[in-house]
Amino acid sequence: MAPRRQGRCPRHGHRDLGLVAATGGLYGYSGAAVPPNVIVSDYVPASLVLSHNCAAMITHGGRGSIYSALNHGVPIVGIPNQGEQEWNLEAVERHGLGRKLSARHISFEAFRDAMQAVIGEPRFRAMLEAVAYGFRHHLDVLLEGGHPIRSIRIMDRGARSALWRQIVADVLGRSIEYAPGADLGSAFGVAWVAGVALGAWEWPRPPELAGAVHHPVPERTARYDALYRRYRELGGISTGGQR
Repeated sequence: MAPRRQGRCPRHGHRDLGLVAATGGLYGYSGAAVPPNVIVSDYVPASLVLSHNCAAMITHGGRGSIYSALNHGVPIVGIPNQGEQEWNLEAVERHGLGRKLSARHISFEAFRDAMQAVIGEPRFRAMLEAVAYGFRHHLDVLLEGGHPIRSIRIMDRGARSALWRQIVADVLGRSIEYAPGADLGSAFGVAWVAGVALGAWEWPRPPELAGAVHHPVPERTARYDALYRRYRELGGISTGGQR
């Protein structure tokens, strides 16, 4: 199950949340009346929900669900049913990626508190921002070396998250183009650059893109600029004065 943002929530200024629930076709859901902000289906493509402004994933803790959530930068609330799921969710909680609940002792209050924690806790978003700061540092190195940046394209599974893509655009202060379907983009790109360096082939014309373009929001970028300078100072790295 994965909630979708609708209304307002503590983290994103929304009043309430919509919920998309998948039963897996195992429990004979008969279509009884549910609240208007709830959608119930036997099967739901996880990537479809997670990539559309998803606030959190509720899962039993299977590896596939966890990997999908992490690929989209979505925090997790887990309720394990068996041993492997227990271990998976212990790792999720240990690394600050979500909360693990006990299936034996779960209560409405415990579930509500876990949901509010992952939706309202700034550290989950902060992890995405920290990676984006790393990207910005990469751009600084290129600019300081005299290499102009003409365009930026983002790909691979993590890029399926619209939230993640917008954070990157805001932190970089530049528009970015999304290349959907390029899930092996990083590995392919590294191999291609190596081939060019070795003279195995010429640098190709970049492929045409059919994905979304994300533009930075000036107010957010101004805030990230100030925090980025602090980020570089903490890392003991000169800011270089360029973006």
